[in-house]
Amino acid sequence: CKTKIMERNGFLKKGCSETEDHFQCVHSNDIYTIWGTEADFVKFDLTCSNDPNMYQFCGSANDGHHYHYPATTNSRGILCGYYICDNVFLGGVTSNMITAFGLECNGVSDCTNTQFDEAQNCQNMVTLPTGTVTLASNLCDNKCQDHYCEDESLCNGYHYGVYCSSVRYIPLHDVCNGLEDC
Repeated sequence: CKTKIMERNGFLKKGCSETEDHFQCVHSNDIYTIWGTEADFVKFDLTCSNDPNMYQFCGSANDGHHYHYPATTNSRGILCGYYICDNVFLGGVTSNMITAFGLECNGVSDCTNTQFDEAQNCQNMVTLPTGTVTLASNLCDNKCQDHYCEDESLCNGYHYGVYCSSVRYIPLHDVCNGLEDC
């Protein structure tokens, strides 16, 4: 593709002028595709090599709803809060997807490109009713840091949102807006 420097959600990227979802890696000529940018998770068809700060993720999400709070990986030099994990079954996915599937801090290194999924403060992790694993400090802190804000579902003895089963949580705002039910 013919590349040009462009702005993407507040970040400069070298993108293909023919399409809006193909970009060139920062330190190589590899071209990657971004999928799922309208939802809570972002998926990549390849992970850029030699990108230790994961600039590839920056600006990838169109929906800033779940990406405007710093994630737990910032202390490891990750520029935009989330790392990209090459997973044998899921492909190139963002760290919040690894967390949502319960693969972070599960005792197995699930990412072939990094050890981040087992390197963070795993002893300070809690498992939510759906199986999502999150930092204990994320619970009830008025910040949506997990898929569907499940980290805010139980605060001060009150339940917010609805658990339809052990694997499905509907956040309060979707229940109140009538968008979803069990």
